[in-house]
Amino acid sequence: MSKTFEALMKAKDEQRISAEDLRPFYLQPRRRGRLRVSAKPMPDIAEEYQRMKHGLVSAASGERVKAVMFVSSNEGEGTTTTVVNFAVHLCAESHSVLLVDANLRSPAFHESFGLERAGGLSDMLNDRKNLLDVIVESKIRNLSVIPAGTAFATPAVLFESKNLDAAISQMKRSFDWILFDAPPVNLYNDAALLAPHVDGVILVVEAERTRREVVMRAKGLLQQRGTVRLLGAVFNHRKLHIPDWAYKLL
Repeated sequence: MSKTFEALMKAKDEQRISAEDLRPFYLQPRRRGRLRVSAKPMPDIAEEYQRMKHGLVSAASGERVKAVMFVSSNEGEGTTTTVVNFAVHLCAESHSVLLVDANLRSPAFHESFGLERAGGLSDMLNDRKNLLDVIVESKIRNLSVIPAGTAFATPAVLFESKNLDAAISQMKRSFDWILFDAPPVNLYNDAALLAPHVDGVILVVEAERTRREVVMRAKGLLQQRGTVRLLGAVFNHRKLHIPDWAYKLL
């Protein structure tokens, strides 16, 4: 009985991670390691990605949400895997998607998609390239990618570029969805600088590993920069200590 009680309390704590303005999506992408990108959505979590899409659409009041930043509190919580698989899911539904590698600290898109890192986001924000020069079509239908670009000594400075708003506006005119992969907000300032420029932010949280206080600190750092819309939270790698129907009753 005690183990069941502990499991129930643990599940309840996971629900508390999200504040009133955070709606949780429960995903379980692949564990850590090199990300393998497939054009076929993962069937075991396709329903949750579909729910995420509808949640983002319904969250919009007036102008539709198109540019979304995915970010975690700390490293290793599955942000890149989540954003890529969500992009693949959207592409399978014939949406045009642009993936932007805004994690200039530890970029992954160029390796995952077999692209060159140079000539990407950092080069555009540093006035070395224009937007059209840095967008690369992937082998997956409807999916384009902007790699991180040339390594820069102080990446956070690039997100204060005067080109950022204009570039995102141009992206939104050309694609149905623009998804940004950002570095951990508790470790670097980059995500907090980028957040006010996108339509909304999704926090990626590794269940049973990331403490509520850590997530709330990340939320506070994001909101310090002005008007930031927190659209939801993804609970990654969730383990079912009790039947799934019991979680839904909590």
